[in-house]
Amino acid sequence: MAFKYPLLLLLQVFLVMLQPAAATQKVVSRDMDVTRINELPMIYAHDAGTGMMDDGDPLTSTEDYFVALAAKTQVGDLVDLAKCGARTFDIRPYVQSDGLVVTHHGTAVVKDVSIESELKKLKDWNAAHPEELIILFGSNCHGDSCSGSCCWQKYNAILDKLGISLVGASSLIKPVTDAYGTTNKHITVNEAKQISGVGVPFAVYTNTFENNWVESEGNCYKFTTISEYMDFDDMILDYLPAEETATSSPYPFPLAPIRDVAKEVLDTVGSVPVGTSCYTYPGMQERRAEQVAKWDEMVLDPTSKSWYDTTPFYKADGHWQYSVESMVLMFMHASSIQYDSKRSGQNKFIADLIKRGGAPDGLNLVGLDFVCEDGQDVYEAINQVLIEPENIVDVFKQYMDGAAEGLKNGELKYTVPAGLIGLLIVFILYCCYKRNPCSENSTLRHEWSKSFTSFDSFAEEKRKKELELLKIEEKEEKKHKHKHKHKH
Repeated sequence: MAFKYPLLLLLQVFLVMLQPAAATQKVVSRDMDVTRINELPMIYAHDAGTGMMDDGDPLTSTEDYFVALAAKTQVGDLVDLAKCGARTFDIRPYVQSDGLVVTHHGTAVVKDVSIESELKKLKDWNAAHPEELIILFGSNCHGDSCSGSCCWQKYNAILDKLGISLVGASSLIKPVTDAYGTTNKHITVNEAKQISGVGVPFAVYTNTFENNWVESEGNCYKFTTISEYMDFDDMILDYLPAEETATSSPYPFPLAPIRDVAKEVLDTVGSVPVGTSCYTYPGMQERRAEQVAKWDEMVLDPTSKSWYDTTPFYKADGHWQYSVESMVLMFMHASSIQYDSKRSGQNKFIADLIKRGGAPDGLNLVGLDFVCEDGQDVYEAINQVLIEPENIVDVFKQYMDGAAEGLKNGELKYTVPAGLIGLLIVFILYCCYKRNPCSENSTLRHEWSKSFTSFDSFAEEKRKKELELLKIEEKEEKKHKHKHKHKH
């Protein structure tokens, strides 16, 4: 971490030492010539293209309605997601029978919404916000009669037409030689901005990141004892046409059969509770405890992983996961991926986790569903807690935010004394600054004075007023002496 001014560094060290342990985080430099791409925390919009999917009408378009329930993870187009805080986008191309390239989530296709036009709008937004780094992560390229390499060729042609560079890991991690030898180094954020040009996104494939956790965890729903005597996998297969059981199917959860199984289960067990959810008691409490444990695993020191030096990015998913069984329960609860996220307050929960010290080793990609539901809270938490303060005011704000989280978590005995001692230290530092024995032209004096510009301005103004008063007093004294001499 590199601070601009020594005083900010000293102040940050003291405040971090005094903060409650629960609020301690790894903070990255605001200098993007220093921060590397695998260090910068960024929101990853899971299945970003589904935000443009038609919700369907349950009265007139039942099939589309159920598809949207099970496959739609976002609301709004790519620009909307960017405005809500997303900086990295999960793009899954799909080639329609008419040759138009759109997006999909498995067999749920975002029909007739051109991926080219949507990426063009995102590129225009990035041009208006050149300070932002936008990355497209392509995966699962499929189509009606054009999958695999055929699909990728069409998607890559669109990127090339828009001037969006497609790069691999070798462009993001480069060997660096110094006095200690040659090591692999991830490129910096500012170097990444130059890949396509400042203000232009660049694209990669999803094999450029690692999920820093076990994907089988984190389901919103869990079955109770009913699952012991009902084999849902076999029930799904009973409803599947033979041609849909082929392993080449791009989507592991065939939606209509899952809906039919949900109906059968309801018909079989009636009103008997068969599962718990992430937004109702007691399941909510159980899921929350599981989520904290899962999050702790996700953010556990990534530098200790074997892939860290050879993989450009790593990801911690903050959204719920779904198996066939949990999707059956989702239909039975008349819910959806969006409603699960909203009802459980999942994104708000991730923001609170970050604020109260839930990223001791830092973060990189943070996967979210429904980014425009409290995703802005996650974005603000990242910028307030995980990126270094820009000035002395932000240092105090970052410290007080951490102290507030300490108070919320019952750490009053640590937080109050820490705050008082912190203020005392600042007072001492200021006194030392004012009595600094170094010459006015010294580098140290110059650097310190930058951090106290407002104090210097106040002191200079005070000195000017004192000089003006002194001159007035001298004039009055001269007048008095002149009158006294004239009388004699």
